[in-house]
Amino acid sequence: MKIKKQVTRTVYCLCLISFFLSGCQMKKQAETSQIETEGSEDTIYETVTVKNSKGDIDKIIQKFTGDTLEEAIKNGVELKKSYGEDSITYEKGVKRLKFSGKIKEGLGPLISYEDNYEMAGWQYDSVLNGITYSLKGNLFGATIRNKLPGEDIDGCTKEEALKYCNPYAELLGYGKDNSVAEVYALTLDSLLKGSETGVPHYGPLKGIDNKKPLPDDEFDKLQEKYLWTKEYEALYVVYKPYTNGLVFESSYGALEMIYAPAYEKIVYLFGEMPWIVNEKKKADKIITKEEAEKEAVTVTKAKKDNVKIENVTMVYSQNILHLRENNSLDLCYRVDLKIENSAMYTGPKAYQSVLINAVTGEECVMWPGLSD
Repeated sequence: MKIKKQVTRTVYCLCLISFFLSGCQMKKQAETSQIETEGSEDTIYETVTVKNSKGDIDKIIQKFTGDTLEEAIKNGVELKKSYGEDSITYEKGVKRLKFSGKIKEGLGPLISYEDNYEMAGWQYDSVLNGITYSLKGNLFGATIRNKLPGEDIDGCTKEEALKYCNPYAELLGYGKDNSVAEVYALTLDSLLKGSETGVPHYGPLKGIDNKKPLPDDEFDKLQEKYLWTKEYEALYVVYKPYTNGLVFESSYGALEMIYAPAYEKIVYLFGEMPWIVNEKKKADKIITKEEAEKEAVTVTKAKKDNVKIENVTMVYSQNILHLRENNSLDLCYRVDLKIENSAMYTGPKAYQSVLINAVTGEECVMWPGLSD
C-alpha cells in the first residue's frame, strides 16, 4: 500500500485554515528588522503578531506547469471549498499542483507539488517520511541533520541544487535576504541507516512511461519491483524564513523541496508562504539562557549528567492555539543538545533540539495536546 502523508500534516492544515478564518487579513509587504540577534545584554527581543503573505497564482501555475492561469482553467482546474477556504488543484499530465486559501485575495498559506512521472514525486515523499517518521514534526532540529549529514551527492553539489531551486523559492516568498536554506543529502547509505518505519524504500518506477499518476491498485502491484538505488539519490532543500530578524523554526512554517538529479528537476514540494509581521511589542521579561537549557534537559527526560548542551539560539516558532487566539508567534530559545551514555538515545537520536518559550519558560509545542 502507499505510505500515506503523515497525519500531523493533515491536522496542521485543518488547524491553520481555522486560524485564517479568525480574520487574519493577508497583505503583501516587505519586512525589515532592526533588532540584534547575537543575544547580548543590549539585545531587544520582541513578541510579534503575524499575517500571511500572498503570491501570484498565475505566475506560480506557469512556473510549475508551463500554463497560464487562463490556460489552466480551460484545461480543468479543480476548485473546491474546504472549511470556508478555497482549494485549487491543477493536474497536468503527471504534475499535480495544489494550494489553498482565500483565492480571490491571493494565494493561501499552503502549497504542494508533485511530478509523478515514473511516480517519482510520490516515492521521494515516501522516502522522506521514512527518514522523518518519528521526529513529531521536529524537522527544525539537530536530529534530521545527524540522520542526513551530507550536503552533496555524487554528480550534484549543494550549490547546483540551490541554483535550480532558488527561483521557485523566491516565487513563493523565500528570497536570499529573508530566508535561509538548509540542504540535506538523501543518499542510499543514509536512507538505509536512518529509516524508522521498517518499510522498504521503493524507488521510482523506472521505464513506466505513465502520462498521469497511476491508480492506487496498479501502483501497489508495481512498486515492490522497484527498490531504491544509488541513481535516485537526491537533495532535500528546506527554506526557513526570517521573522523580525530571527529564523522561524517550525517544520510547517518552512518550504521543503526535493531536487532529483536523475530527473534534473524538483519532484516534490510542500510548504507555505512565509509570515509577515503585523505588530511587534517588546518582551518585558524573558527567561535566561541558563533557565532555557535547564528546562530543555527536563523535556528530554534524560539524566542531567548525560546531556551536553551544544548550541543555544533565539528563534520564533508557533503554537497553533496562540495563532488562532491572537495571531501571535512564540519567541523561543532553540536548545541543541546531545544525550550521551544512554541506551535509549543512540546514533542520530542522541542529537535533539528543544524549543523553550522565552517568555513562559515552558516547552514550545506546535499542537498542545497532540504532541505525544
